[in-house]
Amino acid sequence: MQSTAEATRLSRNKVKEARFHRVSKVMSGELTGFGSKVERVVIDPHGKACTNGKIIWIPESMHDNPIYNQIMQEAILAHENAHHRYTDFVAWNRKVVKPTQKYACDPLLHKFVNMLEDARINHLFGQDWKGSKKRMQFTHEVFMQRHKENTTDDSPLKEQAMVAMMTEAIVHEPHWFTTPEVVDFMDANRALLNNAIKQRHTSAVIDQAKRLIKAFREAFPDEDDPSTGMSSDDLSQQQVEEASEQQESQGRNPEQVSSNRFKDMKEAEKAEPKEEKKSEDSDSNSDSDSTLGDSESEGSDSDSEGAGSDGEDSDEESDSEGAGGEGGEDSDSDGDSDSEPMTGDADSEGAETDGDGDGEDSDGDVDGDSDSDDGGRGGVGETGTFEEAWADLLDSVDSDVAEIEETALDLDNGIETSATKQIVKDVTEIKGKTVEEDSYSMVTECGHKIEVVATAKDFRNRENKIMRHASTYNRVATQQKRVIKRITNEMKRRLKGQDPSWETEQKSGRLNPRRAYKLGNAKVHKIDKVYRKKTTPKDVTGNAIILIDASGSMRSGSRASDASNAAVVFSEVFRNIGMNYEVVDFNTHYGTTMRVRKSFASAGTSTLDKACIAAPFTGSANADGYAVQWCLDRLATMNGSRLLIVISDGQPAGASPSGLTDEEHLIQVTENANKKIGLLGIGIAGQDTSQFYPNAITITDESQIAREAMTVLRPMLKRIVPRA
Repeated sequence: MQSTAEATRLSRNKVKEARFHRVSKVMSGELTGFGSKVERVVIDPHGKACTNGKIIWIPESMHDNPIYNQIMQEAILAHENAHHRYTDFVAWNRKVVKPTQKYACDPLLHKFVNMLEDARINHLFGQDWKGSKKRMQFTHEVFMQRHKENTTDDSPLKEQAMVAMMTEAIVHEPHWFTTPEVVDFMDANRALLNNAIKQRHTSAVIDQAKRLIKAFREAFPDEDDPSTGMSSDDLSQQQVEEASEQQESQGRNPEQVSSNRFKDMKEAEKAEPKEEKKSEDSDSNSDSDSTLGDSESEGSDSDSEGAGSDGEDSDEESDSEGAGGEGGEDSDSDGDSDSEPMTGDADSEGAETDGDGDGEDSDGDVDGDSDSDDGGRGGVGETGTFEEAWADLLDSVDSDVAEIEETALDLDNGIETSATKQIVKDVTEIKGKTVEEDSYSMVTECGHKIEVVATAKDFRNRENKIMRHASTYNRVATQQKRVIKRITNEMKRRLKGQDPSWETEQKSGRLNPRRAYKLGNAKVHKIDKVYRKKTTPKDVTGNAIILIDASGSMRSGSRASDASNAAVVFSEVFRNIGMNYEVVDFNTHYGTTMRVRKSFASAGTSTLDKACIAAPFTGSANADGYAVQWCLDRLATMNGSRLLIVISDGQPAGASPSGLTDEEHLIQVTENANKKIGLLGIGIAGQDTSQFYPNAITITDESQIAREAMTVLRPMLKRIVPRA
């Protein structure tokens, strides 16, 4: 029997795989017509970190600290997506793998291309995704500590040289070796190493790798070839072959880049030799400097395999290599794809954007992080620590780890079965009794049928949909954190009676200045009524319904998504306040269908609740009057402060009682509404709903809610709070 811990581990991996796959749709270039499509991401318990052009493998465990582990996994994910986006696997296979298999080239060529291509694509990807850049830098520093412990001056010379090249090429920091042979090799070939990375395409990197190997062989002629390296991604020859086949079959070329992309590439500075070395080897240092100066001239090497005048491969056919055909977008672009800002969301995560609305930040970075020279961290000072230097990144990923764990626990408990059934049960018990498994119906006094169903039933056995829409909820909640906090604070203040509301003509309390100055020489029995007392709420609890228009007109543009996003904002507000609330949408065909996204009976906000709230939905017409009346009747039976938030794109267009138009019916309902129930209309997509709702605001996106709603909420809340 599977243990609870094992089940949770597998669920956690499942959540991460879905999350990482959504991010990959954007990062790989799939949605923009270049780069190979990522079909699946696998969390591998055996530590596999690579891609075959179709599947990306991420190690399950890279560090004991779960936050470190998450950052490092996201760094590997970014690196493998960089291969999908920028690496020409066809050229790599043709110019390296095939010749190696035939013993027609240096056996180290594959390893050198791995190293140099890793450095090239990491630089390019770091320009595209600032958050990924931070994660890769973090991961490199962790790996650096391990390699400093494992590779020293006592290690074989070729191994030292390989690690020295990887350190400077990938991490962009000076190597730590003092072995004269390694120091001399690096000083003589540092410019060649840097030039090899600054190539526009993989084919040119391969030709520069041949030059570097030649220098490597000359420097270490008698050493056995190194068996270890530092790269987080050593693609095997078989994986390159498979990736080449994928690239050709998909007909998608790697993204072409300009040489200008490498102008800002950081290069490792020459390590300062120890004092004794300066005095002993001053002549050799001078010679090395001279050699270095000569080699800095790109393409100056007369080697027939050398770079052209711009430091790139002069082979004219290199530009035409790669996946044949135009780099058009893959026909299977998966319109519901999304990604999470890798912050936490990403997504980005992520971000869910990238194809279905996951919000990128202003610089187009789905990671949601800003750029900086040091990747967003502070340097480690004399008294600083690693965690202090990376505090911001660690804090941002901490919430991601908690969210993944919570979602994994939900999955482990069977959210697609037990939780779904519970929500359906909650809905069917709205009238205090269970009628059917999925819904119940009622008929109004004027003969209009209203059916109430549970949105959760749409997600039965659809865990991927649950994860995707729950991620959207979390993204919106994160992006609109300030908006949510502002509304929450205002509503808390009003609902708890902290507004200036007073009971006058009291015999004790505070002096009422408005009464006192009028009395003058009045008799004593009148003077004793010049006091006032501040009112306090009898009950600070409350109930609210968020009602969403799901009519056919909501299909226009992003209206359905905008309405769901606004519902997320108010869901978070009510959750933070502690109010019990329900989220319902409605549309009308023969009757009105009320789809309960979250019921009052659902105490928390589970992953399934979040998915139901955030998932956009549209139906047919909208008989607003009947839907609003149903909500008002429901709230009328409840205690405490009561609120109805209606999110709509404008005029009703559905059934209505005899003798009334649909608009007249809605106006009649809202005008006759219980004045102790706060009623707020939110017009999305710039639509004005003020003719229907006594309190109304108009927004074009959810970020405007706080600004627009404040002046309307204050007087409305003042009226509905129960007083002592």
